[in-house]
Amino acid sequence: RTGAVKLNLSVPADLMLIDIGGGLQNPNNAPEVAAEQIASIPFRAIIRGMTRPGLWRSDAVPMKVNDFITSMLRVPDITSDAGGRVEQNMAVISREYANINLKFGYHFIILDCYCSANTRNNHIYFRFAGGATDMTKRSRRLELIAAILGEYGFSIKTKGDLIVARLANLEQAEAEGLLDQIGRLFSYTRQLDAVLNDDHAVERYARSFLEGNYELVESGRNSKG
Repeated sequence: RTGAVKLNLSVPADLMLIDIGGGLQNPNNAPEVAAEQIASIPFRAIIRGMTRPGLWRSDAVPMKVNDFITSMLRVPDITSDAGGRVEQNMAVISREYANINLKFGYHFIILDCYCSANTRNNHIYFRFAGGATDMTKRSRRLELIAAILGEYGFSIKTKGDLIVARLANLEQAEAEGLLDQIGRLFSYTRQLDAVLNDDHAVERYARSFLEGNYELVESGRNSKG
């Protein structure tokens, strides 16, 4: 009814927001808002994690020749549904609800969540698919995401380069903490498939994330381990 507004962040996420009730503090209906104006409990937690310093890499990740070819071959698949247009990222939010649709490069994320004082209402649904690299590396990234979300108690299903994870009946504080971690996961895994050159890398990067050591994304290029 009131249209979408642009969210200005410290990372180039290109997010548009639709507030369906109590999700934003925007009394003047400005066309752009800052992170500090987010009133949505779940969305605020996600953005806090997503913009944590040191997680979002702005430099280009070096790709091997076969990965580059794979990414070029996948362009028609990525753009066909959008008629060749680049779609903006979108979030529909309220005070206690958020539904987020993100496209970062060649992968897609859907996150649907409810976070309130009523434990029975609270849930997190996470869906991740795609990637620019070959199927082996895309599958490794899914293994990594599954390993991390599994540690947090999510019910997980994977198929090909798709993962779906669910969790429900959460206390509000627990849900906020998990959504913060998922926000971090958005940024941490955004280009990670390009450096998952062996199966050992999955365990190494998952362990690094769970320990809060996000710098391994940078050092992993030269890691033997």
